[in-house]
Parts: sequence; structure tokens; C-alpha cells
Amino acid sequence: DDWRAAINELVAAIFSPDEDEELLVQGLRDRLDAMVSLAQATGFERALSLDVIRSLLEGVLEDTRGAHRFLTGRVTFCNMVPMRSIPFRVVCLIGMNGEDFPRNQRPLSFDLMAQAPRRGDRSRRRDDRYLFLEAVLSARDVLYVSYVGNDVRDNSIKVPSVVASELLDYLEQGYASEDGRQLEKRLVIRHPLQPFSRTYFDGSDGRLFSYTQTWADAARTGPGTAISAFAAAELGPPDETRKTLDIEELIQFLRNPSKYFLTQRLGLRLPDEDEIPEDTEPFDAEGLERYQLRQSLLNQCLAGRDEKAILTRLRGEGVLPHGAPGELLLEEQLEAAVPFLQRLAQRADEPLEPLEVDLVLGGFRLQGQMRNLRPSGLLDYRFGKLKAKDRLATWVRHLVLNALTLQGVEPVSLYVAEDYTQHLAPVEDARGLLQELLDLRWQGLCTPLAFFPESALAWVEKEEYGYGFHKAWSDEFNRFREADDIAVRIAFRGREPIGAAFEAKARCILQPLLDHSETVKAEKELP
Repeated sequence: DDWRAAINELVAAIFSPDEDEELLVQGLRDRLDAMVSLAQATGFERALSLDVIRSLLEGVLEDTRGAHRFLTGRVTFCNMVPMRSIPFRVVCLIGMNGEDFPRNQRPLSFDLMAQAPRRGDRSRRRDDRYLFLEAVLSARDVLYVSYVGNDVRDNSIKVPSVVASELLDYLEQGYASEDGRQLEKRLVIRHPLQPFSRTYFDGSDGRLFSYTQTWADAARTGPGTAISAFAAAELGPPDETRKTLDIEELIQFLRNPSKYFLTQRLGLRLPDEDEIPEDTEPFDAEGLERYQLRQSLLNQCLAGRDEKAILTRLRGEGVLPHGAPGELLLEEQLEAAVPFLQRLAQRADEPLEPLEVDLVLGGFRLQGQMRNLRPSGLLDYRFGKLKAKDRLATWVRHLVLNALTLQGVEPVSLYVAEDYTQHLAPVEDARGLLQELLDLRWQGLCTPLAFFPESALAWVEKEEYGYGFHKAWSDEFNRFREADDIAVRIAFRGREPIGAAFEAKARCILQPLLDHSETVKAEKELP
């Protein structure tokens, strides 16, 4: 009770509300009354601190909801209806696009008055034109008219309402700008598409401004501005223990040097699209799911299992949809796998046991296991299209095979893909080429290496930035374009990744591979 009396006395001493403002002050009094009623109902009689009272009243004092009555002193939102030509300091007409205002009438098919209109019949479009005139006459200080000028999907031009265009035409005919500029250019403000556009902050147009610090920071890193490079200086050499590595780690580096630098040297954890499982029941397999299905299917076929056993196993693994869709998908993939299995069967000599590798190359030590060795050489395969990353992986293993000079094993390698087979011939200086790759990997631990496998291969094969390079690097229809790889975007932020360094690394890594390899289309190998 004491707080209610003190605050009411304070409000009466400070404020002198008129008829419209009295409703706002009454909200504060109602909150105080509710507080006292609650205390009486619960039997609470202890003293309350100022912090408690402030917390109870903050909701009322910060309430920005409009009043329920028309014209209560705040901003009024309303439809454009007749008889509201009341003077206002500011009148804002929002959404004045050509297809929205004046409104179009869609008469019913049996409306005879609409089919044969006469003078005096009501027209909604004419009513809207009259409402616009009333709104213009109601504005005292400011008349604000806005519309969407460009389509959000294809950026095509969208026209304003005809009444807005007519108003501009009228002003052009009756008035002139003091500085001699065309009146429309002075009156019409075209806002940029993004809130972080530099024009909001560079002062080039005083009518465009923003107070948001976040967008100002983004504008400073926009096109035409100096962006601080992510890796502006080369890091010092890593610990000497990193000179010992696995074969698969070297392959991992060559597949994506940018990701390798960020994760292995800086310890960053990059987001993975496959970390979040789907929360819907699969009725088909697409993308990575289809790829995993094909590889699992191939392994089951190579293990000699029949179709029924394969179906049971794949459903148990959760990679195959339930019911008839799963059976149809399996049948489709089995049919596609038959030519691939026939090509593998042509090289069906007995595989050897995995071989332990421990090579000392310069100051590096390369360890690991060599699998898929046969008397006829190394045989790698994947039930998918041949990619540059596959060719690089086989190339590294092929160099290791040639560096070992094994007895009873031919120093040749094959990589069988769905569309091509890659043949790798013996390499005389395998140890030297391996050491060059290890030197590049050591350099890639100190700075991001400008090497992007698919784009580099497309460039080296023709040594030009043609269609093949564009498709791999930045084609908008390629969802796996390397320019959009998150690791590449982070590692090369603030500098151009394509240039002389890219060309040198592409030629250094891929030219020996191309000199010792031949690719043959799958159709030519089928029996």
C-alpha cells in the first residue's frame, strides 16, 4: 500500500496527462492495484525493495503495444477507408505495388452488373484512387510511399501503383528541383538489396543510412574493400614428430589441402552436413546415401551373397527404404552393378595379404598398409564416377608400390570406376616424386596450399581456364564446386586462390600422374 501511494503521488506530481494520455497512465495504476491485491490475497505484509517494485513495473513501462482505440497519440496503423481524411503530420502508404493497388475486381460469373456496367455503379478501383487522393491531402509534413521495386526471385523490375506514377508525373509537370536535377531522382529513393550494402555507410547518398554496427562491419568486408587475409603470414614449422605420417594422411592432404591445414595445423573443426541425421523415413536414396548404398551393395556382391541376403543385410544397415521402394531401388542398383562386376572379374587374380610399409624419404617417414595388392599389381575400385581425388589416391599408392620394388608383384596399378579405368605405368623415380609430395604436405602445414584437385586437373589437361575448369571451380550448376568449399573459403579469405601459385602446384602434382597414366572408357572394356 505504501509503494502504491508513493508512486501515484509521484506520477501526479510529474505528469499532467490529457484525455488521450490518461489511458496510458491508468495502465500503471492498474498494475499497482493488481500488485496490492495479490499481496492481500496471499497475506504478504513484508517490506519490498525498490528493485522488486522496478521489476514489477518494467513490463508496464516498456509496453509498446498500440492502444485499442483509433488515434490515441501513437503511431496509427489502419486500412485506407473513406472518411479518414484527418490531418496527420506523417502519412505512410506501404506496399503500393502495381498488382496490389488499386485493387482488381474479380466479379462472379453471374454478376450482370459487372458484365454491363453503367454510370454510377460502384468501382473498387475508382474508390481506391479516391482513397489515395484523401491520404495525400491528409499529409502535413511528410508523405511516404513505398513499393517493392525488384522481384525477390529473379531481380526483375516491378512497377509501382499507377496512382504513385501519376503523382510523380504531376510533380514533374508542376515543379522543378532547386539544383536542376530531375525531380524523380530527388524524390525516389532506391534502397540496396542487402542491409550491409556500402551505400548505407559511405555517405554517397545522405538519404541512405543505418545505425546497425553488425551491418557496418559486414560492409567493410564487401566487394571493393580491403579484407584481411585469413593466413596473411606463413606459420612456423610444425613439430618434428609430424614428419612421420601414414599413407592415408598424405592422400587426405592432397584431396583437400585447405581442410588439412585448418584441421591438422590450426585444430579447427569444420561443420559436416552429414552430422545431423534425417528425421524422416527414407523412401529413396539420394546423394551420399545412394553412394553408400552402392558401395555396400558392391561389397555384398563381391562377398558372393545372393539378392535375398543382400536385401536383408542392406535393410538391417538402414540404407535401404522399406517395402516395395527398397526392393525396386535394389533391383535398379544390381542391374547397374553387373557391368562393373564384369570388368572387375577380368582382373580376378588372387589378392595378396596386406603389406606393411615403412619408407624413409629424405627427412620424412611414410608408414601404413598396402591393400588390394595382386601379382598383376595394385587394383583399386569404386562404384562411382572417376574423380580427381580417386586418381590422386591411386597415384600415391602406385608411387609407394614402385618405391618398394616388391618381388612377384608387377609395378603397375589399376583404378576401376563406373565410367573409366585408370592404368598407371611403372615409375622410375617413385621415391623422388613421393618426397616432392611430402615436401608439399610439410609446406601445407605452414600455409594453405593453392591446390584444388578437380579444378587443377581440368586446368592441367588443357592448360587453360576453359569450360572444364569453370565447371569444377565455380559453375553455379555444380553443387560440389570447389570455390564454395567451406575450407577453401576460410583458408583463402582475403586473397585470390587462383593464380600463378595454383598453376605451379597443379602442374607439379598432376603432370607426373598424367605422364604415367591412361584412362579408358568403361564401354571399351566390357566383354
